[in-house]
Amino acid sequence: MKMNLRSLTALFTSVMSVFSFASVASAFSREGHESIALLAFSSKDLSGTAKSAINQILGSESIAFAAEWPDAIKPPFGAVANTPEAIDFNHKHPDNHHWHFVNFPIGSSAYSATSPFAKDDDVSHAVQGCIAVLEGKGSFDNLTKKEALRYLVHLVGDVHQPLHTAFEQFDVSKRSQPVMLRATPATPSGAMMDGGGNALYYDPKNELHALWDDDLVTAIVGTNNTAKLVTALQSEVSKTFDKSSGDYHKWVDAWLGESMKLVAPAFAGIKYNTYEEETFASGRTSKKIFITLPAGYQTDNVKVARTQVIRGASHLLQLLNAIKWAH
Repeated sequence: MKMNLRSLTALFTSVMSVFSFASVASAFSREGHESIALLAFSSKDLSGTAKSAINQILGSESIAFAAEWPDAIKPPFGAVANTPEAIDFNHKHPDNHHWHFVNFPIGSSAYSATSPFAKDDDVSHAVQGCIAVLEGKGSFDNLTKKEALRYLVHLVGDVHQPLHTAFEQFDVSKRSQPVMLRATPATPSGAMMDGGGNALYYDPKNELHALWDDDLVTAIVGTNNTAKLVTALQSEVSKTFDKSSGDYHKWVDAWLGESMKLVAPAFAGIKYNTYEEETFASGRTSKKIFITLPAGYQTDNVKVARTQVIRGASHLLQLLNAIKWAH
């Protein structure tokens, strides 16, 4: 099925009327997650079997809403974090925030479940668990089929945001000169973890992870309008783009490896300036490293973000077609 701009805009408007998204930490932000889901779901290459199964599981819920739901339930700022459904889900699955990423050292080029950096609740295990639920061949943290589909669509997007695959540690003992360390499975005493760029600020209010989540995606078409981004990229998404091979249950590991290869270039040329720490009355401590990005950083990396959105949508399409949907 091919959706024109008018129908996509109508869908986008209907989703937003239900879901007024707040700013939450996510891969590719609302726009990116919605676009990846819509690009896959609206593709002419999506099989009738997959489309029927998805519609049956989601019912009246849109694929765009489903794609952003795993971020929107995050307390305290998630757009639906205070709804009874979200509160109940977070109570039953208190570690669901671990499902969105893997933490491998910058410079890694492959994911292995036997690596000391792999965790049994990381995004690789979560994607495979969601597939098992949808195929009726296993359980993952007791998710329902709808919850598993929401997470599957969302997490495939997460896998393609490079900064969701890697992290580094810094020696901040000298605040005027933070030094990047070689990452280890456990953070050394006195060091800090950058959280995939979440603690690296290129100006007083904006951090590197959010640059990849939001600004680079918005810059693809110069707007955060999901419908326009989908229209711009629709013709490039297909079941043959960067075609996955082998056991589809393990495709996620290959996708993680490809995203990992993009992290070192994403950090190349960054200057680490100062470290600042602030403790609030609540007891929470804010830790930030202020950085300087190399000239042309955003312009250069918009191309990477564009390719990753197309790749993420194509891989999601391929996976939805490959799944043996349980009746």
